[in-house]
Amino acid sequence: MNHDRARPLLAAWLDRECGPLTCFRLGRHIAACPLCAAEIEALQATRTAIRTSLTVHRAPPGLAARIGAALPREAPPPARRVWFEPRVAGGTLAGCLAGVTLTLIVTGTRPGPDPLVADL
Repeated sequence: MNHDRARPLLAAWLDRECGPLTCFRLGRHIAACPLCAAEIEALQATRTAIRTSLTVHRAPPGLAARIGAALPREAPPPARRVWFEPRVAGGTLAGCLAGVTLTLIVTGTRPGPDPLVADL
């Protein structure tokens, strides 16, 4: 991989956000490129410094309930009436076709000659 293409991807590689092929190619590049290896070490040192010295603040219990109570209430949207349900239509069509087929099988009627067509 080219150094110019690899450099912007180093943080994503460190966070394991790259795909397998990109990860493999970046790993090979980092192993061969001292500049990128030094940048990876700097990024790791920055990550470690932030994680160890950063104070964590917790929200007070009940904050979510107070925020939820302060939000304006909206009426739920009106229910939409569906005039055509594809699942029902498909089942109805299959039932009709089965009924017609069964009727033709049971009665054994076959269409006769068309009376409007003259025999030649």
